[in-house]
Amino acid sequence: MGVFSDTGALKHWNILAGGAVVGRYESGAKRYYHRDHLGTTRVVVDASGTVQEARDYYPFGLEMPGRTTLTGTGAREGFTGKERDAETDLDYFGARYYMAALGRWGNVDRFAEKYSSLSPYNYVANNPLMFIDINGDSLYVENTYRTGFLGLFGSKVTERAVYRNGQWYTPGTSDAFSSSNGTMNGLMNQVAGSMQAMNSAGGDATIAAGAIESSTSFTAIATRTNRNHVMVDRQKQTALIELTGSTGVTSGFLRQGTGTMSSSALTAGVHELGHAYDGIAGISRSIAIAQRNTPFYTDAQGSPQGYAEVVSMHIENVVRSSLRLALREHYASVNGRYVGPALLPKTNCSAFMPNNPCY
Repeated sequence: MGVFSDTGALKHWNILAGGAVVGRYESGAKRYYHRDHLGTTRVVVDASGTVQEARDYYPFGLEMPGRTTLTGTGAREGFTGKERDAETDLDYFGARYYMAALGRWGNVDRFAEKYSSLSPYNYVANNPLMFIDINGDSLYVENTYRTGFLGLFGSKVTERAVYRNGQWYTPGTSDAFSSSNGTMNGLMNQVAGSMQAMNSAGGDATIAAGAIESSTSFTAIATRTNRNHVMVDRQKQTALIELTGSTGVTSGFLRQGTGTMSSSALTAGVHELGHAYDGIAGISRSIAIAQRNTPFYTDAQGSPQGYAEVVSMHIENVVRSSLRLALREHYASVNGRYVGPALLPKTNCSAFMPNNPCY
């Protein structure tokens, strides 16, 4: 893709992969970008692997003085892959300018009403090591069906809608999405209801909903299947969320005396969306390091299981608490006994989440 000056002269060619700029071709030479987990360009090498540029940043994106090396023209894609405006020396994110020296925006966040506990000028909930700024096209629902009588004789149709700030849109447009298919509408209602419950619950649930909706590198796709399940691919930065529309766990998995003993499609959706959040934030991996000698639970075959369910049950319990529903106490049942504790004994606090938050 060519990059041109204001006068129309070709400056260089961008090298693209997966829709992202991964390097440039300029004056007969190729440069390749090495990025960190936030998408920030940290090192630029030439075709032989020789370092041409290297930059270090403070957490909120300000370049560290004396820690930059540069040979030739520097990469335009800097902190989280965004360009710095030469006139203002601010990072341009498309809708707003960002002041890395302050860790604040120059104008109010369009989602500020969701986060009343934070400054409307805050950048990524003051957690720049984990999150990046709003993109808006990160959560989709998808449904494939056949038209015609009972779906037997018609053509195959795949519908897709993207979730933005409580509404569904046709991907790549600002046009509202609508469907005549009952399964698609049910799926959209379940996902939207779960996201709205997370946003209303506050705390980590609201942060999780914002991360799912705003990630510029991670995509979550919800589909209707015969099980509640998530397949997270961290290499591809995707989460395929399978939802049945059912209520999920039964009362046997809930703690008596902590609220109404019930579940719903909403709480089932929250749980699976919690896995998508963990795919973005990687919290379960840090828990696994801290608890390396304590398996979350052992399955029927005697194999120790990982900690991904810890995060999703935590997000589920934050929402359950806000709705005055009974807290989820266990993840699974193995050989007639409940395993995978979500709560510490005789408390309403998380058994494995960092700092053991209470509900």
